[in-house]
Amino acid sequence: WRVRAATYITDSRDLIAYDPSTFRVENIARARSTGLELTAAGQVGPWALGANASWVRPINQDTDERLARRAPWSINGSAFYEAGRWRAGGELSYVGPRWDSDINTFERISLDPYVLVRMAGSVQITPQLALTARVENLFDEKYQLISGYNPQPRTVLAGLVLRLP
Repeated sequence: WRVRAATYITDSRDLIAYDPSTFRVENIARARSTGLELTAAGQVGPWALGANASWVRPINQDTDERLARRAPWSINGSAFYEAGRWRAGGELSYVGPRWDSDINTFERISLDPYVLVRMAGSVQITPQLALTARVENLFDEKYQLISGYNPQPRTVLAGLVLRLP
């Protein structure tokens, strides 16, 4: 098992932000993000397990307001079963509420928290070739990253992975 805790402070200058009420791009002179991330990962028999939780406080230092569209916290977990040539499992992500400007009224609104589930699997056909499949947004969650813009619906992907020697 691996367990990790990390804290950080990131100072930014000259961030670009769009103000929908004036239809203008603006400059955020100074911003600071402080955060904490906790991570754990390990193997239990054929199961590869992982989880992380993040807390972040991104602030416009000129106005002392939280930056738009940034969730204060998120949680992720994964579990994959590995047996011989086969690997299958899933991931779950929870993202907390964020604020944004309404695309029509330009008033400050809250974007709801959301949960996304991803399933994935693969089979190793030869040492160099694997067949993969993945379902993004398994339950076709309706959520918004930005007010008024639809995110990716449930999506099924399949592919071949070729590893060259």
